[in-house]
Amino acid sequence: MTTPQLCTLSSGCVSSNCVPYLNQTAFVLPAIGSSGNVGKDSLTGPNVYNWDVGMLKNIALGSDRYRIQFHAELFNVLNHTNLNNPTSTFSSAGFGTITSAADPRIGQLALKLIF
Repeated sequence: MTTPQLCTLSSGCVSSNCVPYLNQTAFVLPAIGSSGNVGKDSLTGPNVYNWDVGMLKNIALGSDRYRIQFHAELFNVLNHTNLNNPTSTFSSAGFGTITSAADPRIGQLALKLIF
């Protein structure tokens, strides 16, 4: 048996084992003139796991007056998929589905001459 996957495509599920993040049948529009019982921003998505790493190396050039500084920075170094919040607009066709994810691993390098 395969594990169900979250709906992560904007066109909806593309396979039979894809399920929405929220139980869509648990929500209904309130009667006209009344308020619902779900508070604003009460629907949240899955947890975010993110590790950022930065390294720095100073390299002396001859005398103490000149040096090179090398920076290396990695964001989301473990490259964990961090899904965004589900669509919370009830009238939307994709209500309760997750259609996007946060940035993958990003790295940047820098070299600075200090004098």
